[in-house]
Amino acid sequence: MTIVKVSKNELAKLVRTAGRITPAKSTTPILTMFLVQVKDSVLTLTSASELGRVSSSTQVDASEDFAICVDAKMITDMLSSIPEQPLIIEINAMAVKIGYHGGHFTLVGSDPNLFPEPRQLEQKGESTYTCADMLRGLNAVSFCATTDDLRPALSSVRVESGEGVTQFVSTDGQFMGLYTNNQADINMSFTLPIQAAKILSNILPEDDTEIRIADFGRNIRFTFGQTSFQCLLVEDRYPNWKSVFPSNNLSMKVDSASIKAAVSRVGSAANVAGLAVLDITPEKLTVSCENIDYSTSAKEEVMCTSDAQDFTIGVNHQKLGLILSHMKDECTITFSTPDKAMTISSDDVKSYLLMPMLVSR
Repeated sequence: MTIVKVSKNELAKLVRTAGRITPAKSTTPILTMFLVQVKDSVLTLTSASELGRVSSSTQVDASEDFAICVDAKMITDMLSSIPEQPLIIEINAMAVKIGYHGGHFTLVGSDPNLFPEPRQLEQKGESTYTCADMLRGLNAVSFCATTDDLRPALSSVRVESGEGVTQFVSTDGQFMGLYTNNQADINMSFTLPIQAAKILSNILPEDDTEIRIADFGRNIRFTFGQTSFQCLLVEDRYPNWKSVFPSNNLSMKVDSASIKAAVSRVGSAANVAGLAVLDITPEKLTVSCENIDYSTSAKEEVMCTSDAQDFTIGVNHQKLGLILSHMKDECTITFSTPDKAMTISSDDVKSYLLMPMLVSR
């Protein structure tokens, strides 16, 4: 019998990290389980799915090495109701007993040999970055990607670097987000599936911990602290995003919070297409929505500073609201003609492009 002593919080942290990729249901039952391993007093939880593979480790007090698979949902539910305290885990063949103050859980494990083995891949390159920079880049643009699996290039986050600059880009064809880090260079470029990007965002710490990025051609692996995440990359060619940013000659400065609140309120009266009409004058922005089918309409005015004279453009209010939620203080909106894209930014780091919609009046 193997005995392992571990803190409840430490074990729960491993379970949360590994559980980010575990499917709730699968035609391959072993994928709904964690591979639990102890080697040289290091406890490692590994989960795998079609998206990739996550492993996370911590130091424990163990009587001997072992490996077993346990149901991911069951152990997650068990730990959620236990307060912080030392746990004693006993493994006897395929029987697992988790003891805590005043009680215990028991469950039956599975053969660890059934769990998918990691692929043996040839590493083509490696680079380093910081977790905080990676997290900021992913969070700034990932909401712009589509979830349409039939368009893999548009349901992804593109990371490009060179000459001391790293850029994160994502688009669904109707709006696009660009995050530029002028202080660091990853020295590699890749296209990360949006599901993988969201998983990585959920497990990255918000600090300057170093993250090692290993390139395996069609695969990529991120390693930070005691955690690693490996996934497939998107092979489709990414659109030439640099060519779509327009050279707008008109601009407007407006308080981000004010316009976001106005768009949110007025948007409740929008039609099925989500059309919001922006009427811009040198001192005032008017946001309006109308749904002819239900005889509803809304209009709100926001103070602004603009060099445009009676300019009108239509946009999707939901996408505009998403962009504005990532703006701080005052934002700058540039435009040229009603049939060309507008850009929205609040600094030199984050910039967004939003395609226009037809306004019929």
